Amino acid sequence: MSEINANIVIEPINLAVTPNTTNIGVTVDPIGLNLYTTAALAQGGVGELQYNNNGQLAGVPITTFDGNNLTLGTSANVKLTGGTNGYFLQTDGTGNLTWNAGVSAAGNGIPGGANSQIQFNDGTGNFGGVVGFTHDVVTGNTEIANINVVGALTIQQAKEKVTTSGTSVATLNFNVLDQAIILQTIDATQNTILNIRGNASTTLNSTMDIDQSMTITWINQNGPLNAYILSSVQIDGVTRTIKWVQPEGAPIAGTYNGNDMYNLNIIKTASDTYTIFANRISYL
Repeated sequence: MSEINANIVIEPINLAVTPNTTNIGVTVDPIGLNLYTTAALAQGGVGELQYNNNGQLAGVPITTFDGNNLTLGTSANVKLTGGTNGYFLQTDGTGNLTWNAGVSAAGNGIPGGANSQIQFNDGTGNFGGVVGFTHDVVTGNTEIANINVVGALTIQQAKEKVTTSGTSVATLNFNVLDQAIILQTIDATQNTILNIRGNASTTLNSTMDIDQSMTITWINQNGPLNAYILSSVQIDGVTRTIKWVQPEGAPIAGTYNGNDMYNLNIIKTASDTYTIFANRISYL
């Protein structure tokens, strides 16, 4: 609606009266001034936005403006063209709005931790990476360094990691965090001390909790001339007492031209304190 600008000027009236008698009567009729405009008045409730309703002003229901805040009513009544299904309006902080795809159903949040680490809610609403719990997208392998299952665990089959060794050493470090079985693939040249640990930088004491057990296997190969044995067992570099299966007891000789499988079950009963059960099985 265009504005109406009007200036109304009332000129002064000069009235000269010449009396003929001593009694003068002056009657002034009131002047009535009526101003009319053909402009339409605002319609609807206070603050309602106006729209052209077939040539007449009308108020938009629910939608209001109070001089500061613009209220557009319920979301069902607000229609903004543009964008793509699932997009949302994003501001650049200065009032400019654009359509944004946001996070898709496949998940495009900011991951935490190192590459390939499985994600979890770190308690602050952000992603965190699990150390020792990784997934390789190329091989499809998921690796877990430590897992604690509360209650019974049912599995179809378990595959244990085997490391082959092409050397014969006086002291063999058995890293329980790297494998469950070590298979020696050459003939032994000497008796062997087995040193059981977490790995080169981690002790078995810190790897195991009290009242936990772990089973490992070492398979020693002997030639036709000499039959060497597992002479002793250490844990974190300290020699330990072994409870050997009876009646064979501790081995005094290996198997000529064959393999000796040593199975050790380690039970941690206190800090750096273990009960170790062992047996040797001979294979030709």
